[in-house]
Amino acid sequence: MRDASERFSRERGSGLIVVIMVVAFMLAVGMLLLTVTGTSPKISDNIRLQGMAFDAAEAGFNAAWGLSTTSSSTGSSTTSGPSTGRRSRGTRDWTTLRARSTSAA
Repeated sequence: MRDASERFSRERGSGLIVVIMVVAFMLAVGMLLLTVTGTSPKISDNIRLQGMAFDAAEAGFNAAWGLSTTSSSTGSSTTSGPSTGRRSRGTRDWTTLRARSTSAA
């Protein structure tokens, strides 16, 4: 009986250490989840803003391209397309020009 009481007194704090380690692990997981859920709206907002910026740039490009084709069709200016090097023959969209510029490179 005396051996059991001595053994019990030596192992008395081991349960506390295990509990502290489990709580620390759960705290780390909780902080990780808070970080991930906090950055997700920022990422989606950046993607949305990137799409809006691309759409605005494309609209500006199409408007400028329309002005250049209008002025060249009236004979006041002979502008060439940015990637084709030829006289413009009507309106083109950004994706067509982008595809041509990447295939030429």
